[in-house]
This record gives sequence, C-alpha cells and structure tokens, in this order.
Amino acid sequence: MDDLDEIFDEGFSSVLIAVGAHEGVRLPIPGANLNGVLINTHFLRDVRLGKFDNGNRSENQNSLGKNVLVLGGGNVAVDCARSAVRLDCEVQLACLEPRADMPAHTWEVDAAEEEGVQVFPDRTFERILADERDHVRGVECMRVSSFHFDQSGRLHLEKEPDSEHIIECDTVIFSVGQRAGLAFIPDDAGVGLTDQRTIAVNPNTFATSRPGVFAAGDSVSGTAFVIEAVANGHKAAESIVRYLQELPLEPAAKPDLPVVKMTQAEIENRISIGEIKHQSRVPMQELPVE
Repeated sequence: MDDLDEIFDEGFSSVLIAVGAHEGVRLPIPGANLNGVLINTHFLRDVRLGKFDNGNRSENQNSLGKNVLVLGGGNVAVDCARSAVRLDCEVQLACLEPRADMPAHTWEVDAAEEEGVQVFPDRTFERILADERDHVRGVECMRVSSFHFDQSGRLHLEKEPDSEHIIECDTVIFSVGQRAGLAFIPDDAGVGLTDQRTIAVNPNTFATSRPGVFAAGDSVSGTAFVIEAVANGHKAAESIVRYLQELPLEPAAKPDLPVVKMTQAEIENRISIGEIKHQSRVPMQELPVE
C-alpha cells in the first residue's frame, strides 16, 4: 500500500499504522553516496536473504569489501559488525561515544571485540574518501572531546584540534539510527507528525489527528523495545474497537496494581531463605564466526 487514502477508498473504517522504524539514516557528509557505502537496515536485510556469499565479493553483491567500517555505537551497529565478521570480513567500528557510554549493550560490544572487531570510540566522521574508481577507500575522522544534544535534538560537539586521521576501509556501513518510513502518508492526509518525524498520537488512545487512523510502535515512539510496541499495539486495538462501536476513545481508568518495594538487603535475605531465587539470563544462540 503506497497511499493511506487508498485504504479508506477501499471501504475500511479504521487503520492502524505500525510500520516500525525500518529506514536507516545516511549521514549528510561528503562521500556518503560513494560506491561501497551501505545502510544498516539494508545490509542486515540482505544478509538475512543470503545476498552475500563468503569469499565471493563480486560487484553484483552490493560491493561488500574485505575491510568493513561500521559507523555507529548502538546495538544495530554491533549487529552489523558481527554479521560482517561472519562474512569473513576484517571489521572496525567507530562511534561518537566513549567506550563505556556506547548505547549498545556492554556484553554485545565485548563479544564483538572477542570476535576481532576493532572499536574506535570518541570519533566524529568528517568525510568518506574515494579512490580513482569513486569507491570507498577510508573515512576521515577526528577525536571528540565532548558532545551533547540540545532539546531540539541538535548535536553539539567539541573536537580535539589537529586530531584528523583516516581509518582505511573499502566498505562503510552507516548505523546511526533508524526512522519510520512514512512516505505513504501524504502531507494532506490529516495525520500529524512530530518534530522527530514520528506520528503524533494521543498517548492514552493512540489515535492520530485523523479520525479512524491509529498508530503504535516505533513509528510513534522512535526506536524502542519490541515489548513496548506489543503493549501499545494492544492498547491501540482496544481503541479501534471503541471507535468502531462509536464509544468514547478514552479508556476507563484501571486500578493501580500493587508494587512490592524491597531493599537490596531484603532481596538478598529472601534469596538466602529460598523464598525467591536468582535466575540467570538465558543466553541467545549465535551463529559461529567460522
């Protein structure tokens, strides 16, 4: 479906937009469109579809080179890096944050380093360099002293003087966030968007500014946890039922569930006497590196 209006033209009375945040972001830096520059979501999709073949990096296989540099420090960036390792690539990862403050889970970064991924923290990306074939040959970076985002989401950073350096590579994978693909919603569709280009909804009902249109998941919240999207999808479904029954959308107030608050000492005491027990995290199965 390419146009929201088409859904209503076909006779539907309501629609839930739950398209997720499946579009990767390409930073607006020089060289961002060179041959050999990939986007995180496209790369992971193509890996899953088997479009890359170990040991066979012909031009018709998305130009995946031998030396891959992932730009970004989140979990998806680490997923890209570890996936590239399993394609027999030499992999590096550069990110804006210090090593200890990377958005990715610590154990994910540790596992990536154990698999041979070289991490370059505290870096900003100045430009992507090209060879004589207009193919990636490296990324010019600078070291970052500090950075912060203001209330509008704009990045402010301080760079270390004379810290320019080049990280050599023949493939760059941008992994600096994802956003919702909302091109199917025309500007005159009556569905309001936020400054962050997510869908604006009533937080209690998940109704948009257009009657009959509801939204939930990452297209509303931005990239978040799957279980949050599942929960909000349930709430949106309840609102749609009320809408179709011509009932008020605002749900009835639900009683607050009791919350047990315990100190760490109380928790340890209950563990020691067997009332509760600690359960370790179940390890996720992983593909072998080789």
